[in-house]
Amino acid sequence: MSDRQKKAVDDNCNTEAAGRVGEPWGKFEDAGVDKIKALPDHEVYKLAPEQLVLWKKASDPLSRPGPKPSRKPASIRTRQ
Repeated sequence: MSDRQKKAVDDNCNTEAAGRVGEPWGKFEDAGVDKIKALPDHEVYKLAPEQLVLWKKASDPLSRPGPKPSRKPASIRTRQ
């Protein structure tokens, strides 16, 4: 990568950049929950602590790194 490209990556892959993206997204999501709560015939509720524990346990594998890429080339199949 060129120095300019490295700088672009460094400037946009950090905690500050994550906040620039995440904050508006979070506000949008919060507004959506408020909108649903205000609608008739809709119910929004918080999970019980024991339910939250189960959800966190179930989603734990999603936060782990994926498998390492294979060093062997993949087979290429073509239609005949």
